[in-house]
Amino acid sequence: MLCLMVPVYSLAQNNLDWKEIELIDTLSYTSFGVNKLENPHYPPSQLFDGNFKTCWVSKLKNGNPVPSLFVKMPDNTKTVNIFAGYGKTHDLYYQNSQPKTIKLSIWGAINPDGFVSEVGALYKSVKYPEDTLVHVIDTFDIQSINLSAWQTGLANFKNDVLEAYNSTFKMPMAEFCYILQLEILDEWPGTKYGDICISELFFGDRLIEPEPTISVDSIYFNKEENTLMAGLKNKGSIVLYMDINAIIQLGEISENRKWVILLSMPPKFEGRSETTYLLLNLSNGEMVNHKLQTYSQDYIYGSPIYFEETDHVLYLVYETLEDGLRKIELVD
Repeated sequence: MLCLMVPVYSLAQNNLDWKEIELIDTLSYTSFGVNKLENPHYPPSQLFDGNFKTCWVSKLKNGNPVPSLFVKMPDNTKTVNIFAGYGKTHDLYYQNSQPKTIKLSIWGAINPDGFVSEVGALYKSVKYPEDTLVHVIDTFDIQSINLSAWQTGLANFKNDVLEAYNSTFKMPMAEFCYILQLEILDEWPGTKYGDICISELFFGDRLIEPEPTISVDSIYFNKEENTLMAGLKNKGSIVLYMDINAIIQLGEISENRKWVILLSMPPKFEGRSETTYLLLNLSNGEMVNHKLQTYSQDYIYGSPIYFEETDHVLYLVYETLEDGLRKIELVD
């Protein structure tokens, strides 16, 4: 987890300069925008397709800055998760460049009523007065950036932006949101190409998994060994999960049969026993509760969870201490 050190916003910093930011909203996950499209074969829309084998490509040309990326943030998010580099293969990852230093900024953004087109929306925006630099690790994996340090200051900042908007523009407001601006300041150079690649970017409302490594035909319990087994489509079987020190029960299987919720309880207890809820990815046989914690920053390990499907999108629903029920999209 990459943490941010952000000074608390001061109400004295209320000299607001407005900027217009246009975001494309044709994607189901989020809206986005860039100052300039560097490579039409690797557009920024590929940052949000849930596929590590695609990427957005920017370039440092003659020392000129890489175009800024603007992304609409979901409400109450505490993290931004990034696969920095080309995730198609390990070879392509090292052959291409990856971001090394990223500047993050947050904008308080208001979409005036009617300021929309067939493909996007225009936002009157004010930048939060403090930016932060993130030093990205050179690794073939997802890295999580903790945005929690911004939370207190952003609440006060939002009030200032709304007040200034009402007094400056006097137009009805359709929506308020926060927009994350990402600027690449430095790179890990590739061994072959000069392209700077980012394969995926998502917030705390998504869990994205790599390609399936196994093909499960059936699952069943070996009760004697307290083990969950998987029968494979290419024959044979493997152990998915085993815990000889607990009682394991099957809680729920997702409709797409790619995810399983397991219930784990102590074998012997007196009085009330606490149940641990575990989420298992059947595509690779991995327990992913630790990823839920890292990617969301508000999921509590082992707390009650259940599946919910809306418009053919699978979600995992969980309860937080601060905001009540939340849900995270399960992408694989």
